[in-house]
Parts: sequence; C-alpha cells; structure tokens
Amino acid sequence: MNKIYIFDLDGTLTDARSEMTLDFRKLFSLAIDREDSICIATGSDIEYVKEQCHSIIDLDITYYCCNGSKVYKKNENNEIC
Repeated sequence: MNKIYIFDLDGTLTDARSEMTLDFRKLFSLAIDREDSICIATGSDIEYVKEQCHSIIDLDITYYCCNGSKVYKKNENNEIC
C-alpha cells in the first residue's frame, strides 16, 4: 500500500524561514523510492518554499502553498510549476 505523507513547513520541518537539512532529503528519497507520496503544505508562496526546500526541490514532491490555494509540482524539465 502506498502512503501519502503531508508535512507543514515552517515550525515543523524547519524553523521559520530556515533551509531544510539534508536529512530530510534522505528521508523523502526513501519514501519516494517506495512509491509513497510526499507533500509539503505551507502558508508561504512558492518563492519562499524554493529557498527553504533548496536541498529537495528536484525530488518528486507536491507543494501546497498559500494555505493550499496554490499547488506546485515539478515538470519534466525539473521546474516547479
């Protein structure tokens, strides 16, 4: 059974406006390799998310920004859109 993991960003995965550590990259990569889904939810817009999630931005993660009103995922060119 595939699982979906949804994480809050500020104050949960990182301190407010801080960059995510490489430990999360390892953890998320393992979950994605198992074909689980990783989602990150935040009140911030995508530009702040890109700064905070720089170490994982190339992974297949769905980002729910602006309290879920905007959804972003990487495309075939590895761009978040």
